[in-house]
Amino acid sequence: MKTMDSEDLDRLLAAMIQSADDISDLLFVTGKPPQAEVRGNLEPFPMEPPESALTSQHIEGLAGAIIRDNPRLMQDLANLGSCDCSYALKNFCRFRVNIYARTEISRW
Repeated sequence: MKTMDSEDLDRLLAAMIQSADDISDLLFVTGKPPQAEVRGNLEPFPMEPPESALTSQHIEGLAGAIIRDNPRLMQDLANLGSCDCSYALKNFCRFRVNIYARTEISRW
């Protein structure tokens, strides 16, 4: 799994949190810019040009920085298609995290 540098992840999360009051969730979805839920509305968080949307490589890097080669989380993600964990910004805040890998089922 590709991994984003944890310092870059920390900077991104801190910038997103500080971008508005009353943020309840941060969302990272392939094909969209990072988003913050503010008072029930999703608001895009601008990415540095020239990219306007997250790629699957961005998402994989974010997930890798959060999972940090934790065997249980890697196994859950591989076997179940998702994993639940937490991530903390030192002396700032803690996040509940759900990483979901969309998979296509070809059994049908």
